[in-house]
Amino acid sequence: ETFIERSLFIDAIHTYYMLRNTNKLNEVGEFCLKNKQNEYAYEAFKLADNKEGLTRTGDAFLANAEIEKAHSAFKLAQIDIMIAFIEANFNQGFK
Repeated sequence: ETFIERSLFIDAIHTYYMLRNTNKLNEVGEFCLKNKQNEYAYEAFKLADNKEGLTRTGDAFLANAEIEKAHSAFKLAQIDIMIAFIEANFNQGFK
């Protein structure tokens, strides 16, 4: 909680990952997503292997026209329809 209160999101993410505390990683991810800290939410959900969180983060990236980041989030979440949509509609040279 202290990490979050001080906005030390990356420190919280790394600490909870090293402790293998996926519940706390998801809490950080939810807090960051709610507060439009999408990149931190992405990192927390990625390390927690939270596909639903990654999907919502991908939606947030897409809403902000952050296409490459959205593609990455949807790829990790294995949302094939969104991956195909982005690849078909945005010429970004995705792999």
